[in-house]
Amino acid sequence: MAKIIKFFLTLIFTIFLILTLLFIIVMTTYVKEKYYVIQLSVIRITKIRNNYSLDFKSYGDTKKTLNLEITSKGKLPENIVIKNINFYNRKVSIYNQAIKAFEINKATAEKKEFKINQSIAKLKYNDGYCKDEIIYLYPLDKEIIDTFIYFEENFNNFYVEIIIEDTETGEEYSDFTDYIYIMTVSKGFHFGPIVK
Repeated sequence: MAKIIKFFLTLIFTIFLILTLLFIIVMTTYVKEKYYVIQLSVIRITKIRNNYSLDFKSYGDTKKTLNLEITSKGKLPENIVIKNINFYNRKVSIYNQAIKAFEINKATAEKKEFKINQSIAKLKYNDGYCKDEIIYLYPLDKEIIDTFIYFEENFNNFYVEIIIEDTETGEEYSDFTDYIYIMTVSKGFHFGPIVK
């Protein structure tokens, strides 16, 4: 009787070890080379000609094409363009008492400016989650992605600013965010999901 109990206990323990090993194997990912996961929180530009409202955000990793997602209510005219994507060091932000908010001190900030001049309407787009919602996709090039990484590695926090221009009227609209998440995924074995 004791031998039978011992046999079953050994069997149960062996099965448990096998299942644990399988779980570890399934949950482990091998990364061949280092990459980054980049999340840019929403940059919201409202009241373009009092007709349009645009939300800009991005989430993805540098192994794939990283898109800037531009969400619009309805299709945009071709004269609404992404004029600039700019990076500024947060350390030189200043508090504007008049509007009770922080602004970028562009005169002294370490900055990197990208002139885009891309008509949003000419970008690839998908249907959004709500009625009449359209999500345009602007693929970020390597230099912009490298700038995200440079600012992340050299400053505690930084701003990303997007400037929109209505080429028909010459009016510009802009907003910025400092809510930027960048995670380094190093080469080697990783247990559990890498990207949330």
